[in-house]
Amino acid sequence: MQENSRKHFFWLSGVTTVISTLMSFIKPAFNAYVLNCIAFHLLYLTWRELKKCNDKRVHRMAAVMVVWWVLAISSWISDRWLCGLWQAINFPYFHSFW
Repeated sequence: MQENSRKHFFWLSGVTTVISTLMSFIKPAFNAYVLNCIAFHLLYLTWRELKKCNDKRVHRMAAVMVVWWVLAISSWISDRWLCGLWQAINFPYFHSFW
């Protein structure tokens, strides 16, 4: 059963990656919102599963994942909402820095 589950995860991840990459060329803003919705779902699932787990390494890995996600979202929001500010202070586009 675990082998079937792993194969299912592999294909689901691959298909999601391909569709997401293609969408980033067609509708970049829509793609960003869809990826963030997926991220919210994964954060919820991680939080739910962490309540059952006592392994400190797993908790640390989840915390690192959340920190990186928050940094990425902060950069994206900063780039979207403060683009004029970054240009006014002669800073290159924030997303190119990220």
